[in-house]
Order: sequence, then C-alpha cells, then structure tokens
Amino acid sequence: MKKTIYIILICFALLSLTVLACVSPLFQFIYIGTTKYQVEDFDAFEEDFKILVDFTKNYFNSQNNKVSNAIYLGYDTKSKNYTLWYDGKNIEISEELQKSLNRVKNEAFIANLDSHLNEIAYYNDKISFEIDNGAYALVYSFDDKKPSFNTPEKTIRIHTKKIKDHWYHIFKQ
Repeated sequence: MKKTIYIILICFALLSLTVLACVSPLFQFIYIGTTKYQVEDFDAFEEDFKILVDFTKNYFNSQNNKVSNAIYLGYDTKSKNYTLWYDGKNIEISEELQKSLNRVKNEAFIANLDSHLNEIAYYNDKISFEIDNGAYALVYSFDDKKPSFNTPEKTIRIHTKKIKDHWYHIFKQ
C-alpha cells in the first residue's frame, strides 16, 4: 500500500513538472508579456536601437550586391568595443553609433546568459535584433505592420507582442 502511494505521488510530481515546463514560457509571454530573453527596459534603450535601425537601413540601401541580409556583431579586444561585420569585412562606424552599439550589447541584452545580441537583419521592411539561440528578436517595422514568419517546422510557434508604434517582441517557442 505504501509503495503504491509513493508511486502515485512520484507520477503526480512528474506530471506537474511536465505541465509546468510546457506552459510556463507561453504563460510568461502571454500573461506577463515578457520572456527570459527580451530587452528588459526597452524605453531606456529605444534611442540607441533607433540609431542602429537608421544605420542598418542606410547601410543595406547603399549595398549594390547584397551577399546576405544580416550584419553580425564582433568584439575588438584592443579597443574593447563591439564591431559590425558584413560579408567578412569590418564596417566603419561613427562614434555615436559605437556608443549605441556598446550600450545595446552590454546593457539591453544582459537579462539572461542566452540572450546575447548576435546579428541585426534587414528584410521585408523590418529590422530585427536577434539573439544567439534564435528564441527572441526585437523587431522594428517601418510600416508598423505586425511581423509574420513562415517556419517549415509545424512544431515551432511564433508569438508577437507589440511594444509601441513600430516595435515588436518576437518569441519563438
């Protein structure tokens, strides 16, 4: 009898943990409006993100032969500054842009060790600030239309939450 009760309790505990693990990220995003990856204090960094948005749009519009739609971030150990790379080449950036890039990289994406800003992508009139693991992006939409994504895998769900005009959190589950 005691053995049966212990087995039932263990099964109940495992079931509870499984349900919690599956529901928690979705609950956190929908009801609380956050994920563990998102930019925590967007308002504090909005101007820095806007500087990066304007630069990215101008940079891609000036490229004749686009190799890709992403600018990657690097780090210069000598200057202790983050750098922008496109097609294997370092992009020259202004001091103002450098300050904004450093603030965004050092302060906006530090909530979780998995939320390192990895690339800035430009496609379909939207600029996306994407993290290493692909689970989150902050998106600026020039036309203020909600970003939509087509994923080949039916198991991946994309959740979009508008922060303010033109700005969206994108969370991939």
